[in-house]
Amino acid sequence: MDDNHKFALAHMIDTLQIGERFTKWPLHITLLPWFHCGDNLVETIRRIETIIVNTQPFGVSVGEDAMFGPEHDVPVMLLSKSEELTKLHARIYHQLVISGCRLESEEYSRANLKPHITVRGDRNIANGTRVIIDSIDLVENLQDGKMGRKVVRRFNFSAPS
Repeated sequence: MDDNHKFALAHMIDTLQIGERFTKWPLHITLLPWFHCGDNLVETIRRIETIIVNTQPFGVSVGEDAMFGPEHDVPVMLLSKSEELTKLHARIYHQLVISGCRLESEEYSRANLKPHITVRGDRNIANGTRVIIDSIDLVENLQDGKMGRKVVRRFNFSAPS
């Protein structure tokens, strides 16, 4: 695996099948934006698994609308502050760094994390709705998006005890 491959981690609200390709993102919550792993993808997957195996599903609430993007033309629904989501993001980020991965941009991670759901046409979720995060998908960007994206792996959280 070379550095031309890039991946993201997201909870899919509109569930896709493993191996399914898509061009436009379904409704999702990004846990980590695009990152490169070089030859360390297997090690990265192992490290993510060690986090997820001890993570129980948790809920996040959909908050107010906002506009993202360089031109402020991307409608999103912000998520209310969630300690669980912030901690999960930090733990995964830390393990990616240890395994030699690097984010394409640090702009939307760690202290700059702004959890949200991007609106897709008429597809959105009402303010106040609680979304349960119980899995994370590893998504590969195929040939820098020219061939779309593909769900490579799903990490299911542990069942509540």
